Amino acid sequence: MLLNQDELTRILPQTYPFLMIDRIIEIKKGESLTAIKNITAGEWVFQDQPFQISHLPEPFIIEAAAQAALVLYAVSDDSRGNGIKFLGKVKSEVHDLPLLGETLTIQVELEKLMKNLGIFTSRVEADGRRIADINLICGVMNHAG
Repeated sequence: MLLNQDELTRILPQTYPFLMIDRIIEIKKGESLTAIKNITAGEWVFQDQPFQISHLPEPFIIEAAAQAALVLYAVSDDSRGNGIKFLGKVKSEVHDLPLLGETLTIQVELEKLMKNLGIFTSRVEADGRRIADINLICGVMNHAG
């Protein structure tokens, strides 16, 4: 299963410019997912800055992994994904920062799936270079009605 940005915006609440993944290149429902993020000069984070930066800051790396985890959570069971998406606990170890022009590969594995949340591990690489290892808890809170 592959997903492009249009399909991702049906799953995630984020839209451009806050959608931090460009496409999903592999999904194994209930197991794992691989997402791609191209880091371009057109990213809003690089625009109108008082200083020049050439790397994607850490919070954006974590956000990309969280968005990929929420997609895996949503597609792992068709009843999931409706409601308010949330990111719970995050533990990250950032080894390097991805540079402008590189492509992030975000690999997410589902460790445990529960009723309203999932526990995930993520490994982020940029053009084969290890960028970060991230543990996430995220899920969906159903709307009270």
